[in-house]
Parts: sequence; structure tokens; C-alpha cells
Amino acid sequence: MKSSAKNITLTSVDDLFTTEEDREDTTPIVITNLDRNIRIAAAKPPVIDDDVGVMASIRVVNQRVVTAEMLHNSGSASWEMLDFLQLCIRHGVSVCIAGATGSGKTTLLDWLLSCVPDDQRMITIEDGSRELNLYKKDKDGNVVNSVQHMITRHRDGNDTLDISQDDLLEFALRMNPSVIGVGEIRKAKECMAV
Repeated sequence: MKSSAKNITLTSVDDLFTTEEDREDTTPIVITNLDRNIRIAAAKPPVIDDDVGVMASIRVVNQRVVTAEMLHNSGSASWEMLDFLQLCIRHGVSVCIAGATGSGKTTLLDWLLSCVPDDQRMITIEDGSRELNLYKKDKDGNVVNSVQHMITRHRDGNDTLDISQDDLLEFALRMNPSVIGVGEIRKAKECMAV
């Protein structure tokens, strides 16, 4: 699987498969970002049917600040649920958020981690692209909370260059954070690590 954080301009989905290696069968899956908040996943034969051609998904990540009112008014959670989750995070209780694709897991996690007091050190770990937006700024644009965002890196053909969620979690624990927020966990090994 190819992953890249570079900015690119696409005229067609075929542009995602930019190198000769990509155009051959050695790299049939590509995951990349067009911009900070646009994630693209594409696949081509042999991992999908030859009759289909190329399959792609474009996801625009919402960069707005989520509030408890927004979560409540949308029906995502009751006030009691939000209060309980906020108390868990503030008192060091581990929380796992699970749900179907598009159900609002990342939105809820973004709000929940925004409840961490500004003086606590927070590290987030995300797979391939950054979706959490947790920096808090004062009126002069200075960051007022202590948060560091970390992103995995996947390099096809050279596993020694890969940086997994497992690797980032091990590193984060050495940094003595108050809170670690792990975005999505897609692999069994990483699930066991958390």
C-alpha cells in the first residue's frame, strides 16, 4: 500500500498511480492526501475486478471545531453521555469509541480530546493522514495547549522505512503524556497494543 502526504493535483484517477511501479501490479492500492483535509484511497486490478477498472474514494475531513451542543443537537449523544465521557477523559479513564463508517467516531473523539485541560500533555496517533484538529489558540494565534500529532508512514517495498501505530505508541509512551489519543485502529496487532 502506498501512502504519501505530498500535495498533488489530479486530472484523473490514473494520476494517483504516478510511477511505472504504480502502473504495474506491484502497487495496486494507493492512499494519499490532496490537501490537509482531503484523503483519497484508490485501487486497481489485480485487487479489484478487471471489468471495473479503477475504484476511488475521496473523503473531505471536516475541519470545524465540534462542540458538545453540536453533538447533542445532532442526536449523536445525550448530555448525560457527553458529561460521562468528559469525566472519564479528565480523570484518566481509558475510552474506546467504535462504530460504523461515517457514524461520527472521529468527530466524537475530536470533541472528547478537546476536553483535555490545556496544561496536560496530549499525543495523538493517526494512520496515514491527520483528521484530529486539537490545537487551541489564543486571540493572537499562539497555541495554548500541549498537543503533538503523530502520523504513521507506510513505504512499499522497504518495510524498514515503515512507521506503524505500534511504533508511534511505543514512542509516545516514552514522552510521558497525560493523554494518548489513537485515531483509527485498522489492524489486529495495533488493537492488541492499545
